[in-house]
This record gives sequence, structure tokens and C-alpha cells, in this order.
Amino acid sequence: METWKTFWGIIFLAAGFGFIKSQRIVCREDSVGDVVFLVDTSNNPQNTRSVRSFLYTVVNGFNVSREAVRVGLARYSDQPQSEFLLSTYHREGEVLRHIQRFPFTPGGHKMGLALQFLLDHHFQETAGSRASQGVPQVAVVIDRQQPSRGPRARAHRCL
Repeated sequence: METWKTFWGIIFLAAGFGFIKSQRIVCREDSVGDVVFLVDTSNNPQNTRSVRSFLYTVVNGFNVSREAVRVGLARYSDQPQSEFLLSTYHREGEVLRHIQRFPFTPGGHKMGLALQFLLDHHFQETAGSRASQGVPQVAVVIDRQQPSRGPRARAHRCL
């Protein structure tokens, strides 16, 4: 009897994972969007690996192409900087390679300035944004701490 419970448990578990995988494939193939990651690189060096791993996992789930999901990356500490724009890469492998090598720079923590930088430099048609075509524009902010006041707190409330 115990053997049958284990057997059916494995069957249900396997069926569930198959269903999840099929959902992921459908989402991957049908998704359209412009996604820009904004990474706080003033973070301590120990978190670099986790941030890269997170970015790698998320991007790996996208169908990166000129027509489907476009990806951009910016980083900030004292000053925001573009790593690559929405128009730079059109293949998942190119984006993933860049994620593995972009630098983390210790420094200040100016999120308000960085968010304005995204609006001015990344979410523009000249940078590859398709907002005028009705494509969703998504900013993913990876920050080291919870804001409590000032522009960062206001930005956090808007997200």
C-alpha cells in the first residue's frame, strides 16, 4: 500500500511539473515587452553572485528577440550608467554573456537619479523602446535596501 502511495505521489508530482513547464513555454513564446533592469552596484561584493544569478534566471525565461522581449540593463551607485539599451542585443545568449561580466562599482546610492536616468535614456524610442506601439514598458529595480524617505521612498511607493 505504501509503495502505491509513493508511486501515485511521484506521478502527480511529475504531471504537475510537466504542466508548469508547458505554461512556461507558452508564456515564453507569447510574451512581448521592453524590460530594463536597474541594478544597485554599490552593494557588497558578496551579493554580486546572487544578483547575477537572479538576472540570469529571469532573462533565461524570456524569448529575447527584436519582436518579442527586449532587455536593457543599467546600474547605479554614485552615478547611473547604461550597460546596454533595449536596442543593443536581440539574442538571449548575448544578454546572458553581458550579465556575467558587467562591473559592480562601490559608491553612493542614488536611486532617484537612476530612475530618472532610465526614463531619459532607456525608455526612449531611440534606445529601442516600443512604447509608441503599445508594448509594455517594465523596469525591474534591484536595490540593496528598503528606502525610508526622500526620492527613493517616493520611487519605491510608485513601484
